[in-house]
Amino acid sequence: MSLSTMLPSDRKWPLFEFAYCKDFEGMLDELAELAAEEDWLFENPTPEQQQYKHPILYNYIHHTFKRLKEEYDSLTDPAAKQSKIAIVGDKACFNTGLYTSNYEQIFGYFTRNRNDNMQPWYMMGFVRESDLELNDFVPLPGRAEYFRDISELVFDYRLEIRINTDHILNNPNNVARLPQMFQDPSNRELLMNVFSGAVSVAKKKVAANYRLAIPQYYEGRVQLLLPLCLESSTPDAALVIYKEGSIYRGRTCLTIDMAYNNARLIAKPDSDWLKP
Repeated sequence: MSLSTMLPSDRKWPLFEFAYCKDFEGMLDELAELAAEEDWLFENPTPEQQQYKHPILYNYIHHTFKRLKEEYDSLTDPAAKQSKIAIVGDKACFNTGLYTSNYEQIFGYFTRNRNDNMQPWYMMGFVRESDLELNDFVPLPGRAEYFRDISELVFDYRLEIRINTDHILNNPNNVARLPQMFQDPSNRELLMNVFSGAVSVAKKKVAANYRLAIPQYYEGRVQLLLPLCLESSTPDAALVIYKEGSIYRGRTCLTIDMAYNNARLIAKPDSDWLKP
């Protein structure tokens, strides 16, 4: 499953277990206005994504808090825990990793839930770092961390890329992420030829320009996304590669929407090919 796959409505996100979030969609409306301008919508949303007014932002906030909660729970030092989810008396906050247009950090803010048999916290909304409600938090908590070595985010052109084409093209989930014409079993031979050519071109492009490889975070590791052009010169899928020893391996591909959602968790992709 990728981060971009909307989970069932009865799934308990860590944020919703931590706090009662009344009118969460309304809070996201305010957050979208508070944060620097960014497109939180897909150009062609699926029916599932249409449930949410800001589907990319919805997933971003939930997965950001999920990562912070994982880090918080793994630590024993009180000061270190405070750097992930800060709790001071009857208040708590976390760093969203987002900024206002004037580069003020934005935080999720909570107060203690006074209702018994409910989540321990009540989410009040999102505030900028200069908000008086955050005066008790010194220092303010930091952003979620997804990597320890910055080199993980950069494609190493010196390493060989080995793609398990059989695994990708024999996996119905992978094939379903490719353009519609390639999902017809009668086009199997065409798909094999086109996919092989697209992978070959992607390797050459990223070797010539390492910035085309966009990092994503998935299941505890940083991976890289490469553009696949199957129907035209415009990328219509993303090949996922990951470092294993002294080579890169690839065993899956994503739709462009899925790839953007995953990549946005680390940072807003600064690329012409990966857009929502």
